[in-house]
Amino acid sequence: MDFMFVVLTSLLSFVLGYLRYKYSYWELRGVPQLKTPFLFGHFLQLQSVHLSELLQETYDAFKGTAKLAGIYVYLRPMAVVLDLDLVKSVLIKDFGQFVDRRSFHGDVLTANLFNLQGEEWRALRTKLSPTFTSGKMKYTFGTVTTVAQQLGETFEELVGAQETILELHDLMARYTTDVIGRCAFGTECNSLRDPQAEFRAVGRRLFKNSNKSIRWRVFKMTYLSSLAQLGLPVRIFHPQITDFFVRIVGETVELREREQIRRNDFMDLLLDLKKQENGKGLTVEQLAAQVFVFFVAGFETSSSNLSYALFELAKNQAVQEQLRQEIGEVLARHGELTYEAMLEMPYLDQTITVYKPYRNPAHVPGPGLAHSPGLRGLRDSLQRRPW
Repeated sequence: MDFMFVVLTSLLSFVLGYLRYKYSYWELRGVPQLKTPFLFGHFLQLQSVHLSELLQETYDAFKGTAKLAGIYVYLRPMAVVLDLDLVKSVLIKDFGQFVDRRSFHGDVLTANLFNLQGEEWRALRTKLSPTFTSGKMKYTFGTVTTVAQQLGETFEELVGAQETILELHDLMARYTTDVIGRCAFGTECNSLRDPQAEFRAVGRRLFKNSNKSIRWRVFKMTYLSSLAQLGLPVRIFHPQITDFFVRIVGETVELREREQIRRNDFMDLLLDLKKQENGKGLTVEQLAAQVFVFFVAGFETSSSNLSYALFELAKNQAVQEQLRQEIGEVLARHGELTYEAMLEMPYLDQTITVYKPYRNPAHVPGPGLAHSPGLRGLRDSLQRRPW
């Protein structure tokens, strides 16, 4: 009995000492940290996947008094940048020290430019950078305008003479799904005609609310690589979603290579990369990963932005009329909507652009912090800044 008491006491002492050491990570390095409950760290503040509550609390606590503050997601230390000049250092001046984002492995679709690290990321970035120049974006403009015409026709059909009230967010999501489906996959999605089209169903599935615990999802995202190394069956995307994107890309690649088809879209640019010699081209799986992130990053963000812009235009008739006047004048000069015509619409650009108060980026205060494990995912936290 005495032996068990000693063992349990020793074990408890070790656990408490370990937690105290882990939750002192930032203090030991001279960085202020959000007040940390002894046993739970910041566990109770993990109320959303994007950690906005925890980040906002940290920002409010140290705004104006520190350039950098520390928090803990479970036992992992993370840095919250509070100074705009320091942001510039991380993203530009000292980018070489902060290249990697948090990485989620274990799925074909995670091998994309936003998720890879080190030399894998550098090599893929070198291949993909030429596909995102303004000239290449102009290359796909005709595809976008074609879908925009279909959107106008859908509006006419849905509203008709009775002026039916529309749910715009869903309609905009169907529009952006069709645009990205054509540009990235070279596929006719037909979401505008059929709200239950396969691409639209997959988009809904990707962004639907999960019934799983928020804290479990945060834990999985935080320690996914470690769990995968242990051989545990963890994954980011459902196998059906992975199979869908790989199948669509594989079928598109096979058809275009067999029939020598070119459609002036993003898939054409990726196929050119696939054909590089000396084994430097992209595989079908790598192509699927790139078009997948293109789809995920584009359709929901763009549809939400369009929905908010249309909502604000409906509330502000004077702005709407001024915008209509500018568009009408430009189209009268050009005869149709072209890439060059769009560049002559500054008021349109101001209407739909969401401005973000970036300023100028600097050195991480304190010796040796640039190589600190807590700063490995620093670039991720900059994407969720509460400024």
